[in-house]
Amino acid sequence: MIATEVGYNAHDTEVTVAAGESARWKDTLVVGAESVLHLDELSALVEYRWMRQTTNTDIGEPTNNANVDIPRFVNIFVLQAGYALPCPLIQGAVVEPVARFTNMDYNRGGRDSDSFG
Repeated sequence: MIATEVGYNAHDTEVTVAAGESARWKDTLVVGAESVLHLDELSALVEYRWMRQTTNTDIGEPTNNANVDIPRFVNIFVLQAGYALPCPLIQGAVVEPVARFTNMDYNRGGRDSDSFG
């Protein structure tokens, strides 16, 4: 199975600003794809997602304030593999132990020191 997704959310979060400034909103775009493979007892999943989040004023123009107008780019990569085994406790049931690797890269304007927001 192969799947793709695209999501866009305009004005999803209001950013707190100083008195007298216009309200600012975050717009978020997410694009992703995943693939799932089943081969006998083996299963595998590969997934990639990319997000771009920008901050805009309430009139729709990008702000020039370096503290808030930093686009955030997020890359997420997931790799998972599992193997189905008969369950020793329940007749006819199957258990699938899985190993999963996830790499999340939360960059704000290319600065790695701002990880996780």
